[in-house]
Amino acid sequence: MVAKNYAADAKRYAEQVVGGEILSCRWVQLACQRQLNDLARFKGKGSPYRFNPKLVDRDGRSFYPADNLCAFIERLPHVKGPLAGESITLEPWQIFILSTVFGWVKSRRQAAISALVHRGAARQRQINAVLGRGAVHAGCRRRGRCRGVLLGYDPRSGAHRLR
Repeated sequence: MVAKNYAADAKRYAEQVVGGEILSCRWVQLACQRQLNDLARFKGKGSPYRFNPKLVDRDGRSFYPADNLCAFIERLPHVKGPLAGESITLEPWQIFILSTVFGWVKSRRQAAISALVHRGAARQRQINAVLGRGAVHAGCRRRGRCRGVLLGYDPRSGAHRLR
């Protein structure tokens, strides 16, 4: 399904923000720096987390979580406005948010430990993405698509999302 390396695009975006090539607020700069620090810190087999590793689903198909999600969203059409019917094209900041949230997974050992306490394999359990009012970002539509993905992918019974 994936032909594009979204994780590399997200890293490039973070490097450009930290390097000052992309103007952003302090909070975005800190988030990008944290992501770059985590990428450097969590390397190797002994690491408790891995970023966008090759995973295998229940049917034996391999996939990369961050790349797979972004590719899925880009296959969905716009539903309103002048772009209605055209496929969504994610902006670099959107790819950064999605890949940072969905790309980090616990290592197999860490996931096995977490399964014992019913926490799942995801690194983040909650996120707070604040987007500017009036910005052209299709926020509610993207949020809706993420909710659908979360409800469809979450293997735990009783999975839910907050508004």
